[in-house]
Amino acid sequence: QFALSGQAESEARASLIAARAALASGDANAARELAAAAQHSLAALYQTWTPEARASYDARPDVHQWRSQLTRLVAEPAPSRAAAGAPTR
Repeated sequence: QFALSGQAESEARASLIAARAALASGDANAARELAAAAQHSLAALYQTWTPEARASYDARPDVHQWRSQLTRLVAEPAPSRAAAGAPTR
């Protein structure tokens, strides 16, 4: 919805919330995918800004916090097949 109306920041934040929910429900793969989508939305937004605008935005504590969360979620290791309930050989 946000993407259709050009609200990239809202889209990125919504994807982060969905990623956190997916991780909390045990779906690390979905969490990584949603976090990567959020990073993509943010990168698209940054393309429209000047370097000064990006620096000012990145200096905000709330932005720093949620970007750190995105980085951690994207780096979240995939569950092992045994841990995920897959048959082992």
